[in-house]
Amino acid sequence: MRFSSLDRLPAPGDAEQTPFEDMPFPGIRRSVPFLHRQKKRPKSELVRRMGVAVRPFTCRAAAALVSFVRQKVGFRDGYALGIANKLASAAKSPDSRVRIRSRRCPLCDSDEHEVVLRKGAWRLVRCRSCSLAYLPEIPTDDAIDTDYEWAASFDRERADRWRKHPILRVGTMVASRLRPSRETRAMRRILRYAPPGRMLDVGCGSGRLDAMAKEYGYDPTGVEVSPVMAAKARRRLGDDRVLVGRLLDFDLPRGSFDLAITISYLEHEPEPARIVRRVGDLLRSGGIFINKVPNYGTWLRKLLGERWSGYRWPEHVQYFSPRTLSRLLVDSGFEIVRVSANPLSDNFWIVGRRR
Repeated sequence: MRFSSLDRLPAPGDAEQTPFEDMPFPGIRRSVPFLHRQKKRPKSELVRRMGVAVRPFTCRAAAALVSFVRQKVGFRDGYALGIANKLASAAKSPDSRVRIRSRRCPLCDSDEHEVVLRKGAWRLVRCRSCSLAYLPEIPTDDAIDTDYEWAASFDRERADRWRKHPILRVGTMVASRLRPSRETRAMRRILRYAPPGRMLDVGCGSGRLDAMAKEYGYDPTGVEVSPVMAAKARRRLGDDRVLVGRLLDFDLPRGSFDLAITISYLEHEPEPARIVRRVGDLLRSGGIFINKVPNYGTWLRKLLGERWSGYRWPEHVQYFSPRTLSRLLVDSGFEIVRVSANPLSDNFWIVGRRR
């Protein structure tokens, strides 16, 4: 008996039973001891024994199932362990296969720091000079583009976080129903601080915000390093409006934009000071620069410690507080218009104006 919905699980007394060998992962039976004693069980009983509600076996559901069995039963080898290892999140520490490079503080170029946190072999340090939190060892640019590509790493991190803390998934789903989308919230800030004009979106992702801005009369140009996300953005906006690569790779005219925006981008950028200075060069005098980044100063980080959802290593290579990002903007030729930082929020917004 096959089933594909949680609403129609077979009852324990159903006459027709399905051998475990016919289920999508037959090799699990050889690795899980309690399944040796009986080859045929109703699927609903298997569900209760394993503590997992069986959904259609997509890769993501399969990963969650195998991970759960590995934790609860404790098997050490076999086919299922191989599946789990292949579907597990990418390694979170540098090893011989990961190309890394060392760097000084990306804000003040100091080499004096203290270790704040360790995760595997990755280190998060705090600069003794400017207090910026950053990773002194990071993947090389080509490794970021391949091994730690944003679109894939974000899905891995979220699935892993939801598996460890299921209540976070419930909270995310509830919040997504009760509040406007990220693009809508960003668009409100754009409309508040900048009239329609030429807009530069650094780290434009799939182009949703730029498509929305276009409807409000803005003339957007997106820059995206991820080929996967850039392809989606080009389908929405057209090839001529999306540049694939880093902002520093392109020779754009100085003073050619009225507005620039980065959303969840600067924490990924190995050279944030160069990016912000380049944005300043591309903005006209009086142009607006809007930023959103994880808030290292949030009370949630202090409360949750290493379990804070903002920690994503090594995809996030530095963490700004309102004070450190304000310093970066001021040093790059901007004046601060507004800082919106809720101490109970994981992110904050900062708006600057080109002097």
